[in-house]
Amino acid sequence: MISLKTVRQLSFFVLLLAIFAQSCRKDETISVPKGKAVSEYAATSVNEWMALNLELVKTTPGYSPPVAARAFGYIGVGLYETTAPGVANARSLAGQLNALSAVPRPDFTKEYNWQIASEAYLADMMNAFFPTATVAAKDKIKVLAAKNKEANKAIAADIVERSESFGKTMAKAIFDWSKSDVIGHESYTKNFPSAYIVETGNGFWEPTNAMKIPLQPYWGFVRPLMPNGIRTAFPDAPYPFSILPESKFYKDAEIVNLTIKNVTPEQKKIASYWADGGGTVTPSGHSVAILNQILGENKKNLEEANLAYAKLGIGLADAFICCWKAKYTYNIMRPETYIKRYIDKDFKPLFATPPFPEYTSGHSSQSGAAAVILNDIFGSNFAFTDKTHELRTDIDGTPRLYKNFMEMAIEAKNSRLYGGIHFPNGNEKGTTSGMTIGQNVVALKFKN
Repeated sequence: MISLKTVRQLSFFVLLLAIFAQSCRKDETISVPKGKAVSEYAATSVNEWMALNLELVKTTPGYSPPVAARAFGYIGVGLYETTAPGVANARSLAGQLNALSAVPRPDFTKEYNWQIASEAYLADMMNAFFPTATVAAKDKIKVLAAKNKEANKAIAADIVERSESFGKTMAKAIFDWSKSDVIGHESYTKNFPSAYIVETGNGFWEPTNAMKIPLQPYWGFVRPLMPNGIRTAFPDAPYPFSILPESKFYKDAEIVNLTIKNVTPEQKKIASYWADGGGTVTPSGHSVAILNQILGENKKNLEEANLAYAKLGIGLADAFICCWKAKYTYNIMRPETYIKRYIDKDFKPLFATPPFPEYTSGHSSQSGAAAVILNDIFGSNFAFTDKTHELRTDIDGTPRLYKNFMEMAIEAKNSRLYGGIHFPNGNEKGTTSGMTIGQNVVALKFKN
């Protein structure tokens, strides 16, 4: 017969074995599938796809600045989630972003090619987000997908099939998640809702051209990607409307008027360079183009690129939601309206005033967010040359050199004053709000 002491000893030994086994299972949950790590792949093909994404934004009807920013956000999140399983200790954004409760996971016993998975994901997302793209643009999606397939012919068929399947599964999951945001979904068809009734009042926005309905008046109700991002970044109220010369509102308008009267050739160049109006990559696309360029020039790997596109995309998407919420909460008239009526009837901005309220500046908001996020990725003293517009002939697209990303954001902010488009206060508060959005992105957990 076994003694009670022996039973106790055996029980203690079994307990130790159980604890050891449990610790092994915990280790297995953070392991990655077999094969190369994500950091071992080049980001070349992903950068090609994101360059095509910019072209799609530029040429697809309805891709206004808020709509474009939202697309960059969702596409970036899914790109990160596609390769996160191949990164040691990477943490999913599921549970951190609004309504993203879960994402597909790979078979951790099998080998995946993370470049192929990323390519398959992006091909499907380009088709999903740009169903109304031009025929020429859709052909470019097919051509790039075919180029990828040809380049991957030497890879084992089972790995290719498995990797493509995972990328496509992720694309469907992320696009389904995007569709659950009812206001934002297919927003390229809803830029100027005819049923919208323009609010009237003293100092409120008024049309400055033939467009009587303002752009995306409900965009402030689009679901943000970060749960608390908008609440913490929402700007204070603008200066109280006043026509008294001693008021802050009037003085802000005077600054705009005097700037336009004395605008220098360099200021005109800056205003045009950062305008990013219709038929361009949009303001948020300008930030993505800068990232795309830097990733390529510095030969960043796939892990670095996918993480960067996700962080920037989230920031741009939420910066535009926050900005548009402020625009239609405060509903402030544009400098053009105010100055012509109360200061100088002959005032004329450098280019057409956009058809939506003034406060805050979208350009300033998105560039403030981008500066904080890109600082976090590359460092606060990272100098670069922006080549976004070097092929344009309608403006002086000469590449511009910046000592750091904040210098870039400040120039983008000032460009809206030089163009006569925004009051200084709308620019300043937009930048501050965008920087808070950027800080919220940086605070997300991408690693365990």
